[in-house]
Amino acid sequence: MKLLELEPKGRFVFVEDTHGDLTASIKVVEMHLNIDTKIIFLGDYVDRGSDSKGNINYLLKKKAEDPDKIHLLQGNHETYCTLELSPADFWKNLKSNEKEKYHNIFKKFPLAVSV
Repeated sequence: MKLLELEPKGRFVFVEDTHGDLTASIKVVEMHLNIDTKIIFLGDYVDRGSDSKGNINYLLKKKAEDPDKIHLLQGNHETYCTLELSPADFWKNLKSNEKEKYHNIFKKFPLAVSV
């Protein structure tokens, strides 16, 4: 199992199921990202919402900018290429090369966190 192990130091904010809600993701990051806080997104960044691609791209950018403070776990909506599910509007609207790109990114995400 891919486990994300974090030191039990500082404050943790856990966020679940943003499902294409870019506004919510931005608000969480703006409200909580600081020197003492780590934000752990628990997966399901895509499908159902109006801006799945914008949401995941924003979170990937924030993770790249602050890798010790932003953590992205894999939810069931990120496993579509290995286990199809519904709704899957994000995946169904991607070109095949984009599907492969996101699948390769998502499969590297941890499945669980230990603090």
